[in-house]
Amino acid sequence: MSRLTDAALRFRAQLLRQERAAASEMVRAYAATWRRLRAELDQLEQQIAEAEAAGLTVGPFTPRQPGGPVLPQAPGTFSVSWVHRRERLRTLLAQVERELRQFAALASDLTEAGQLQAVQAAQANAQALMTEAARAAGAPELVGMFNRLPTSAVEELVGLASDGSPLRELFEALGERTGRGVREALETAVATGMGPRETARLVRQQFGMGLSRALTIARTEQIRAYREASRRTYEANSDVLDGWVWLSAADSRTCVSCLAMHGSVHGVERRIDSHPNCRCVMVPGVKGAPIEVTPGEELFAQMTPAQQDAKLGKAAGAAYRAGAVKLVDFVGVRRDPDWGDSRYVKSLRQVLGREEAQRWMRKAQQQKTWQVVSKKIGELTDRKAVLSLGELPTRTYQALRHQWPSSVTAQVVLTGERRAHYLERHPEMAAFEGKLMETLFAPDEIHRNKRDSQIGIWYRRLNGSQYIRVVVWVSDTPGLQNSIHSFRLADQREIDQGHKQKRLVWAKK
Repeated sequence: MSRLTDAALRFRAQLLRQERAAASEMVRAYAATWRRLRAELDQLEQQIAEAEAAGLTVGPFTPRQPGGPVLPQAPGTFSVSWVHRRERLRTLLAQVERELRQFAALASDLTEAGQLQAVQAAQANAQALMTEAARAAGAPELVGMFNRLPTSAVEELVGLASDGSPLRELFEALGERTGRGVREALETAVATGMGPRETARLVRQQFGMGLSRALTIARTEQIRAYREASRRTYEANSDVLDGWVWLSAADSRTCVSCLAMHGSVHGVERRIDSHPNCRCVMVPGVKGAPIEVTPGEELFAQMTPAQQDAKLGKAAGAAYRAGAVKLVDFVGVRRDPDWGDSRYVKSLRQVLGREEAQRWMRKAQQQKTWQVVSKKIGELTDRKAVLSLGELPTRTYQALRHQWPSSVTAQVVLTGERRAHYLERHPEMAAFEGKLMETLFAPDEIHRNKRDSQIGIWYRRLNGSQYIRVVVWVSDTPGLQNSIHSFRLADQREIDQGHKQKRLVWAKK
């Protein structure tokens, strides 16, 4: 990593620490709000408990039609409307609205303060990054010569959301939505006769969604202000800057979209259209001196299959390794007239279409099944034990029936005795037992044995010149299954010899 990208990530870490400090204060305030509301909720639950103790039960709730009469409640029951007419519920809902308005004001103030700190830091950090870029480009004459924007040009970003609306309006709207959610949760709890614990959990879940959304808004808008202040500074120096490079953390938490964009180059007029909670930063580049950042596609290619699957999922990971898709194919862009462009991770179905995606999903499920059976193979130590490996695929079994018309089953088994046999003769195969199922159920070729007419040989390429070789005794006796006879490595010469002797039974197209 260069000093330039190192500095960019260091500044990013400082920004995230600042954002976390504001978030912690927001969480503390929200927790205090919940404690106050919980006291009112307990009072409501007590009122309902007293009604039940008096012999009342929850009755069906029939909403009143606009302009229509108030419908009578069935004798001996109470409903949501009954609870609404009691002062305790009105008090609780009024307090929810009041508390959320207060929280919206606090969240807006905290976010605006964070935005102000962010744009001020962006000014200083942009100057430092441009200076480092000039040194890295071998242009020391540019150091100290970069333009500085007037404070007003960036501080206008403070207090505004990305669509230009006041932040306070955004948080107030969030409070109204959360209040409706709490009200609906309470009505659901009463109508279904939930107990106090279940009611509190449901209400807290709705209430907590407000905090989660508030934290996302606060973080996203602070980072957006930082990025836009940085971009405007770069744009003011477009005579010497070539643009900026997208730099992600490129770690286990980095999403596929951001990793695919990592290392991509953009003009200074281009905003970074990422997603909520994104941690990526913009690194300036001096004209004629490209920044050396390993592209995300290359970093992804260097990951292990397990790491790739953790980001893409097993089906998409398999499709990627087969060359059916590229990492950048998973980058989607949503366009909103108010909020502008934002990136998201496409599903495999969006990338390849429904049928092709389903094919890869079936393959992923098949791989999962093979892994389960492979684990059982590794545990097969009893020589008298028999392990069923499953049924051969239709396409290979049809070829098998053509070569061995007397074949009676597609089932294949492995005995403990045969496993002990091949491990004694070829102990190195213990490291390749995970490939046995793949070779048996997805072979590259099947040959017949030149000496024994009931023996078939399954091959699957391991690398450039090596193959996995599985020998199967093909059953022609009802009640007996096809059985693994041996398991070892083979080379290209053995394959070529089988072709020369015309022993090929089936080959993958």
